[in-house]
Amino acid sequence: MRIAVDTNVLLAAFVARGLCADLLALLIQRQLAGTVRVFGSRQVLAEFRRHLKGKFKATSDEIVDALAAIDGLESAAARAAIDGGAIPDPDDVPILAAALAFEADCFVTGDKALLALGKVAGMSIASPRRLFEALTAGPAA
Repeated sequence: MRIAVDTNVLLAAFVARGLCADLLALLIQRQLAGTVRVFGSRQVLAEFRRHLKGKFKATSDEIVDALAAIDGLESAAARAAIDGGAIPDPDDVPILAAALAFEADCFVTGDKALLALGKVAGMSIASPRRLFEALTAGPAA
């Protein structure tokens, strides 16, 4: 399974311990085990860095530590063709296009407008809770 992660999920994982931190730890663990591939576009990683420094006033050392913790995320600048007409925020178009270029099965985000779309070009859009529950659900009885 290929999973693309949005900036807001990464930020929540690092600034508030909770579901997003648990989800990111699970994704990294499963990536190391070879059962999932996790992707953060270059734009997502740049936003992550910028918000940690600006909005959350992280020090350079804290930013280096945070980036080292997510070092296992694959990144790329590749873009897929995408019809941005259905995407509410034009800034999200290149992020979703990169996720599609990665051939992500799922884009995980807390963005309500993106979650309302449900899917983009066959890629599902899931909340952190929905993805975490799907990944940790036991086999059906």
